[in-house]
Amino acid sequence: MDDENVKRYIKAELKAQKKYTKPLSMDLYQSYKDEMEQNLERGLSQSEAESEAEKSLRESLKESQLEEDGTFLMKLKEREAVKSAHARRKPLIIVLSSLTVLLSLLMLFAFFPELPIYGYSHDVASGNGMMIIVTSGSFFTVMSDSFYSSGIKTAYMFFFIFQILSIAFSVILLIKAIRGRTSKISSLLHLLPLLVVEVLSVILFSRWLPMPTIIGIVCLVITVAFAVLLLIQKEDIENEKIS
Repeated sequence: MDDENVKRYIKAELKAQKKYTKPLSMDLYQSYKDEMEQNLERGLSQSEAESEAEKSLRESLKESQLEEDGTFLMKLKEREAVKSAHARRKPLIIVLSSLTVLLSLLMLFAFFPELPIYGYSHDVASGNGMMIIVTSGSFFTVMSDSFYSSGIKTAYMFFFIFQILSIAFSVILLIKAIRGRTSKISSLLHLLPLLVVEVLSVILFSRWLPMPTIIGIVCLVITVAFAVLLLIQKEDIENEKIS
């Protein structure tokens, strides 16, 4: 249905129930438009968004939901208050999401694969009884070196993979925040690769690289704080009621 048909439909249904008032009719129409907008933001097609919105409208028009004591109107106003609160907090969520992108890039540059910070200095016995001194090198040098165990190589490989994933997931989180499609679970999942990188940086480098480790610890603390703050803000949005 187009907008005019929706308005006429609402008016006819309310008059049939002998509960027509212009404010109630306008509130129902606005609720329908909001539902349409939210459905389109979720990625539904135009026809699917209209179908879902019309379904919600029909449910709203059921006589059991149109109580004379104003309960339905109050619920509509509560939804508007929650939507308004979300709009006010959206810039903060975007800032936090942008900062996770910066943290991911910082972790990449602090532990860049070409830096000679991978591996560690140790002595290895050669075949003729001589001792070979093995020093740290780049990520790619360590991965191709036979003097390091498969365990440390696997750990470095996971670290490198999650470095890339943390950047990709942080960018996706930022895009979703801009579009207003973030949720608690989605936010946590998109922050997880960055948290893994920061934890691994402390585990793998703390024994012989204090400065990069400090960077990893600082980033870890900031990321955890952001995750908690993001979740708190989300709960406030969902639980906020009109006074």
